[in-house]
Amino acid sequence: MTETRLTLAEVIREAMDARLADVRVALPAQVVAFDPALQLVDVQPLLVNVLVAEDGEVPEPLPVIPGVPLMFPRAGGFFLTFPVIPGDTVLLVCNDRSIDEWRSLGTQSLPADLRMHSLSDAVAIPGLYAGTAPLPVADVSALGAFLGKAGGPGVHCTPAAVELGGSVAVPPLAFVALAPKTESRLAALEAFALGHTHPFVAVVAGGVPAITAVAPGAPVSPGPVAATKVKGI
Repeated sequence: MTETRLTLAEVIREAMDARLADVRVALPAQVVAFDPALQLVDVQPLLVNVLVAEDGEVPEPLPVIPGVPLMFPRAGGFFLTFPVIPGDTVLLVCNDRSIDEWRSLGTQSLPADLRMHSLSDAVAIPGLYAGTAPLPVADVSALGAFLGKAGGPGVHCTPAAVELGGSVAVPPLAFVALAPKTESRLAALEAFALGHTHPFVAVVAGGVPAITAVAPGAPVSPGPVAATKVKGI
């Protein structure tokens, strides 16, 4: 039996590789359950761990990770939420140290223990999907930002207008009416209708009475009530 001797450099490299194998940075995962009250998800990591044994590599699926904080976009008192359902995929990002104390206090805190890059300290960022499930090309705007349902209606912000209710592929064509303008025009028309009369003047000419009509005032012009920057259906 031939004995294989490793150089010092090889021993150090193998030790480093073994240590790095336990360091978690980021990996895709699938949502198993979502708690909307606490904004926590249970997730199944989608990358299989690989153990190196004497007889070769042994695949080891990672277990479901419960109670992972879900990161909705949020800042300055504003936020964006959307439904999260089982089967959605997320990006798990593992914090450098334990975040348990920070999450319970919300202030600068000492780590609860000395663990580093642990799956226990992961947060989930929605939006990561496999190459087999890209957004439909018809929903990807080349002109601006689009917020909506895949294949459905949404809000499209372009340099020229804000489009409501249409899609990237089939944008709305008509500019929508603005409530203040519509209400003011309707109020003016109502006032005209309520005050509209057909007065007359009685004239006596040669002993014979005659009635001369006085033309009423012209009605208020409706004027434009549509927005110039907002289209909708």
